[in-house]
Amino acid sequence: MRLMSARRIVPVLLLGVLLFAGLITWVGGKKNQTFDGVIVMNLLTYEFYPNAKGCNYRGAPYVLLPNARFREIVTTGSTDVEHMDNLLHGTWRAKLNGNLSHVGWYKYRKTYWRELSVNYVVEAIQMDCSDSQIVPAQHGNVDVDWKAELARAKAGIAKNQKSAFWHNQAGVAYDALGDFEKALKELKLASTLDPSNPGEDYALYAHYRRKAMHFEERLALLDALEKDPNNPVGRFEFAYILEEEKHWADSLGEYQTVKRLAANVKGSTYIDRVGNPFDIDGVREEVDKAIDRVAKLSESAQPQK
Repeated sequence: MRLMSARRIVPVLLLGVLLFAGLITWVGGKKNQTFDGVIVMNLLTYEFYPNAKGCNYRGAPYVLLPNARFREIVTTGSTDVEHMDNLLHGTWRAKLNGNLSHVGWYKYRKTYWRELSVNYVVEAIQMDCSDSQIVPAQHGNVDVDWKAELARAKAGIAKNQKSAFWHNQAGVAYDALGDFEKALKELKLASTLDPSNPGEDYALYAHYRRKAMHFEERLALLDALEKDPNNPVGRFEFAYILEEEKHWADSLGEYQTVKRLAANVKGSTYIDRVGNPFDIDGVREEVDKAIDRVAKLSESAQPQK
């Protein structure tokens, strides 16, 4: 089964996308400090909620920048086929040492006011927050005025109606204000205006996922994969969906492709052709187990002679 022809069995994926924005130096940072709080991993983007104690974390997260040792301690454990989502989501009560940036304008999947770069993890205990009611995040120590952010985005659009960045920002603001339809319209327009950037498709995916719009999620991801079929994380998710659909042979072939693609990446991050980074450590940890698992399923599905 070819990747481009399998439009209805493409997996869903959200990955953390790193974009550049100017920094506004308002408040100085802190180096070599110890922080208590909650770490939240959402599709390979890590957030840190300072001083949080449990699953009902609230307030303003820092975007967390992990190092290699961080991933040795903060793990989701083994991931079987029934819990593949654990590869991309997790929550930990943690104490860590790191360097906190000054207040600025840090643009990743969404906007953060501060970065926390990890030096080392003192302790981390994984929590099950699947049934908790989470309070929407705010930025920094100051509540974000999303109406003001929307006005700022609209002003940017007025100056340049073909700016994918400002339409994306408008979509984020509308989403935060609870206007799904307007957010969707802006995110679609951003994707149209920047057709070579799979990051815009992943933003659409995230929007659809929150509304459990599975068909639309798949199409958004397919658009991203068509722009960059060499992304090992995206292909891993594609392989998993094939496995879930019980297309064992095709799934096995995809997992083997994932292993080859991941082996060709130097370091722990895959960078696509427009500069979006994708952490592949989790894929490298899981792909051999996936190959073994699907190989057995494929063999068991063969007609008995």
